[in-house]
Amino acid sequence: MKFSILTLFPDFFTSPLQESILKRAIEKKQISVEMLNIRNFADNKYHSIDDKPFGGGAGMLMQAEPVALAIESVKKINEKSEVIFFTPSAPEFSQKDAYDLANTPTHKIFLCGHYEGIDERVIESHVDKSFSIGKAVVTGGEIPALMCLDAVTRLLENVISKKKSHERETFSVELYEKGEYPQFTRPEIWRKKKVPNVLLSGNHSDIEKYQFENLKNCTVLEKNCILFREKYKQDHQINKKIKLEKYSKNKNCRKKYAELLEYKADNNLNILEFTIVEKNSESDILKNIKINIEELDFTNTNFEEFNMICIEEVINNL
Repeated sequence: MKFSILTLFPDFFTSPLQESILKRAIEKKQISVEMLNIRNFADNKYHSIDDKPFGGGAGMLMQAEPVALAIESVKKINEKSEVIFFTPSAPEFSQKDAYDLANTPTHKIFLCGHYEGIDERVIESHVDKSFSIGKAVVTGGEIPALMCLDAVTRLLENVISKKKSHERETFSVELYEKGEYPQFTRPEIWRKKKVPNVLLSGNHSDIEKYQFENLKNCTVLEKNCILFREKYKQDHQINKKIKLEKYSKNKNCRKKYAELLEYKADNNLNILEFTIVEKNSESDILKNIKINIEELDFTNTNFEEFNMICIEEVINNL
């Protein structure tokens, strides 16, 4: 996979690209990374690319033209390039985004802003996706670009020798998205503190369950959404018959059933969206049903109750 990084400070990447996984991936030609200095596209002898913002305000702003020319110079060679811009106002970059980028073999152009940002017009006309690295402001887009480059590279085929290093059998993306779980190494007993027995058992299913149950910074609601997602296999769109009479108190539903084709949650876990085929004697009806979980009561809800509430809400919308 090829990456082009458009930046005012190409030397920022020199050391990171000569270390660890990124270095090995470049040496094995699994990725290629080129740097383009945006200043080289300025039309003045000082290579100045910034100016004062209209309407006033603190600091300087990167001008649209040199940024546009830098992007266009790359796209002349790689027409199907994807331009990714890093800004604090964008959605937060997640492990799911890393998987999506890694599984899309298009050439990636990382646009690194600086100063107070970039003229909005070139962002609107030339940028395909935008990400932030959280609710924090850093000096420039170089740090987020490096993080994104590393996150995507390590997911590419054969970059990491053991696939299990970045995938789990059941909750692969979720384990990475929702935080770290406690980890331990030798010795087995350190200052009278013992490693949990389950991690010494060799039972991979029990170990994974322990890791999932002990995810840090993961709420009960988030865990229930993950479990629900796994239960109905939405990623693979496997037909899962929901026998409505098993869940519903509505007598009118007892002789009908539906097939759940797909289930997904938005990034903030506010909306659950279901694709349902309602089956009856006359015809099959395809329906899209959205549930706003903020409107439902999931207080202190375990997974079985969560499952029942969600399915009941789906049935009420049939």
